[in-house]
Amino acid sequence: MNFITELYDLKFSSTFPLAKMPCKKSKEAADVYVKKGRLKRPKDGKKGFFYKPFSVISKDSYFLEVPKIAKFKLTKDQIIIHKLRGSTWQDVFAFFFDTVLIVILLMNEKFIIHASAISINKKAYLFCANSGGGKSLLAANFMKTKKAKIIEDDKCLIQYNTRRKRFEIKNCYPFMELWSTDSKYIKDNNKIKPVRRIRSNIQKIQFDIGQVVPKQYTPIEKLILVQIGNEETKVEQEEIKGFQKTKILLAHIQFEYFIAFFQKSKPQFTFISSLASQVSIAHVKRSNLTKADDFIKFIDEELLQKST
Repeated sequence: MNFITELYDLKFSSTFPLAKMPCKKSKEAADVYVKKGRLKRPKDGKKGFFYKPFSVISKDSYFLEVPKIAKFKLTKDQIIIHKLRGSTWQDVFAFFFDTVLIVILLMNEKFIIHASAISINKKAYLFCANSGGGKSLLAANFMKTKKAKIIEDDKCLIQYNTRRKRFEIKNCYPFMELWSTDSKYIKDNNKIKPVRRIRSNIQKIQFDIGQVVPKQYTPIEKLILVQIGNEETKVEQEEIKGFQKTKILLAHIQFEYFIAFFQKSKPQFTFISSLASQVSIAHVKRSNLTKADDFIKFIDEELLQKST
């Protein structure tokens, strides 16, 4: 009997629970099988393999070593985890859900947008940005000030509904991660429970949002792409048109640089270009020096209030 965990429309079967993820015991077939094992780095010089200091990639596999934490080996339908001596499962799962999960999804042609998504008036707004861009900060703030519902934090799977002819999103990962300084925005919500620190030495906390996420798919109203620069403290909105929308949206696919190795460039481009042509996209520039309150106010007044 194995544990079955559903993540981003894939069923993961494992002989042990995957951290705090909801799961059930079942013998049913799965899309991806997770097991423990001992791993060695693939030998150098194999044809079709690309070697880096701590990883090896080919069109069908990926090997990752996180020093003093774990080694991972992935194929499309299998993940092997080798926990290294002295590490904790807390740290192992931090890399599992941050890196390994994204790679296995790419192998299965599921392209994850680096974004946080909220629902206002049953419409979804996605804040897309690289790490440190303020995605979770915006989502947490609007949950408090606009009574928005959180849909997803950090990793968003967007799907096209052929019957309704629209792009939609639903929650696939029932946790939200916030720096301890930003957790004040959700401290009054007694349905959102702190779970643990992401890693023992990092001041970032995982919260269980399973009780507050919408249970159904939510149609996407707008994607807000946030770019960070160093020039000015003010926030600006820049209009983007045509192929530029596709190009800039491609940059927000998590681990986009893996896609060519896995020979998924064609389905990825088809998906992103269709998304860019059908969904409203705003491109916002902010500085590292921009105050959080100014950033939040701009997004609210210029993008949310004008579309809700």
